[in-house]
Amino acid sequence: MKREHAPRDLLLGIILFCIGVYIIFKNTYVRTFWGFYLGGHRVSSGLIFLPLLIGIAWKVIKPKSFIPYILIVISVIGILLSILMNISIWFTSTSLIDFILMFGSVSVGLGLIIKALIESK
Repeated sequence: MKREHAPRDLLLGIILFCIGVYIIFKNTYVRTFWGFYLGGHRVSSGLIFLPLLIGIAWKVIKPKSFIPYILIVISVIGILLSILMNISIWFTSTSLIDFILMFGSVSVGLGLIIKALIESK
């Protein structure tokens, strides 16, 4: 094996891999809606804010109380989970040549990276 080509192959592999991943991500769309489902019915996201508002008001009324922190933390976690659980990711329609270029460059890039890492040992 020729070890002098390992750095070149590694750099070329990283570049090809990054280009392929960039094109794949560019052709992928992410969409979300606000709210959550409970028992098959869509529930308004305003209900998620209710414990947050109660916790903030309680903290203003009784500043030394610990319970408002619990309400606020639970509500922030609920908001983040609601956003994450309602994300929809899909891949757009592309031509066959674009598909081959995207996934081909990722495959060639990974192959060159693995080859360079094996040769460097």
